Amino acid sequence: MRETAIEGSRRKPRRSGGRRTQTILVVDDQHVVLELVDAFLENSDYRVFLAGSGHQALEIGRRLSDSIDLLLTDVRMPGMNGPELYGRMADRYSGIKVLFMSGFAAAEAVRFGVPSDAPLIVKPFRPDQLLMRIRTVLSGVLEFPCPLPAVATG
Repeated sequence: MRETAIEGSRRKPRRSGGRRTQTILVVDDQHVVLELVDAFLENSDYRVFLAGSGHQALEIGRRLSDSIDLLLTDVRMPGMNGPELYGRMADRYSGIKVLFMSGFAAAEAVRFGVPSDAPLIVKPFRPDQLLMRIRTVLSGVLEFPCPLPAVATG
């Protein structure tokens, strides 16, 4: 698993000689979720940084010289929730995209500050579901504000 600190973060092995050009910052207060998402993205071509809190994510953002293309963040976290973190990151990184993760249904996530038209993936999710959702958000085909179709679990 990649370390959460910038100097400890490592890049994934390149596939087919490709170069990772998009950076994802994953934020969740549950270590097991960070480990799973990290494992899900292990063979992707994304540069991935992990943070265990909103404040740690902001610190990584301050220290990271590259832009952050996608903030993949939990909705509910102690100290700073996902929507607040996204607001602060959007102030620094124009064009940053967001994908919220939640153990709650979309209607419940809205109660915690997620706009109803924001991209959201409901936990638990499979690796292929996460990758599809990330690609969709990063491709710009569906941009926030624009709802993504619900992902069926099971």
